[in-house]
Amino acid sequence: VDELDQAIKNDQVYLCRDLLEHMDPAVSKSSVVRSYFEKHEEVLQNLRSDIENLDTLLGQLNTDEGWKLASKNSKVTVYFQKKEDSPFLMTKAETLFEANLGSLPTLFVKLLSLFNENDLMPKWFPMGVMKGNDCLYQPTKFSKIIQPQIKLPLPLSAVIGPRESVVVGKGYDMSERKAVAISINPLNAGETVDDWVCPETPQGFTRFVMFGAYYFELTPKGISFKLLQQLDLKSKMIPAPILNWLSKGAMPNEFMSKIRDRIKKYEGSIWEERVNANPELYDDVKDRLMRTLQKEYGIQTIALAQEDDQQMKKTDSKRTSRLRRSMSQAGKRLSRGISKRGLIKKQTEVVEEVPVEEVPEPEPEEEAEKGPVDYAKDAVMLGINAVSEVVDLTRRALVTVAPGLKEISPILFKDVEELQHRN
Repeated sequence: VDELDQAIKNDQVYLCRDLLEHMDPAVSKSSVVRSYFEKHEEVLQNLRSDIENLDTLLGQLNTDEGWKLASKNSKVTVYFQKKEDSPFLMTKAETLFEANLGSLPTLFVKLLSLFNENDLMPKWFPMGVMKGNDCLYQPTKFSKIIQPQIKLPLPLSAVIGPRESVVVGKGYDMSERKAVAISINPLNAGETVDDWVCPETPQGFTRFVMFGAYYFELTPKGISFKLLQQLDLKSKMIPAPILNWLSKGAMPNEFMSKIRDRIKKYEGSIWEERVNANPELYDDVKDRLMRTLQKEYGIQTIALAQEDDQQMKKTDSKRTSRLRRSMSQAGKRLSRGISKRGLIKKQTEVVEEVPVEEVPEPEPEEEAEKGPVDYAKDAVMLGINAVSEVVDLTRRALVTVAPGLKEISPILFKDVEELQHRN
């Protein structure tokens, strides 16, 4: 009973289901279980409903049946399906945030913070259309009732006024499955959650309708993220075909792009501050995910993966510095060589009318005997060697030859061709 209570508080729906399966047969035998069921009848009824809803949601997210491919690129795949009761399409977008096993829980917390810290969403939401995202009520640890407010950019804002909605963002903690899901469902004015009552639409706004879900799952290759969405802005100025067209391409791709950009800038951000200030939530999720990974892959495997991740970060930093130095040297040598050979004569002739103080030409160095092609070749080879250092780290680098390079510069082509064979 205590374990079920704790699982309900933590929104661990499937863990609750497993516990109920063990407890249901004991209702007739145990007065403790029977008393608990009678006292929490409404809570358990809602819990069983949540289990059914989550089964349906995961069925939509994790199957291709009934979905049509809308677009696909190297990072994002988008599907859509038509609902019988709505002119607006339901869209599903998928992407993978790559990471090794040791860093998965940390990356998971970063992603989770982008959605859990609801008031910060306007800072990264695509196109800056979200102007507010207040939490009106928080019934459980992972569930919130929020009020997103949007204002479209010009020229659309001139004919379409501000929009707002009240939605239940219900979180499902499935750490035992290395996953978390968040469902998004709209509320109408007057509907209640516990003792909380959904407010009327604020003056000057139109209430739009939004259904959707976010799904995060840890995999050996990284974190699989899926977005489910159906949107009705309640505007005749944006017909359903136009909104459907945006939902199948631009909107989900931009959404994923913004998430990736924010994750790259996580260190030192306000999201990192929020995570550090709320260890009860984020550390708890992170620790439970880590224990699940250790149980599945072994403690030693995860520890080695973490060490490898730290070492790779240090090595990447060193290699990046070397690459920058090499390319900088290449640029300087190439520039010096071109200047000495008088290849920018036309440019200096343009400014000859401006009186300038003549500077004595420096003493020629040994390299001055080289021709422009030699300097260009040196520059290319410095860059090639810098890239080769990355290859030596067991990373793979693809060197492609630009069309027509061999005809334009056969001397340089030979060295590039040698690099292709070498790596």
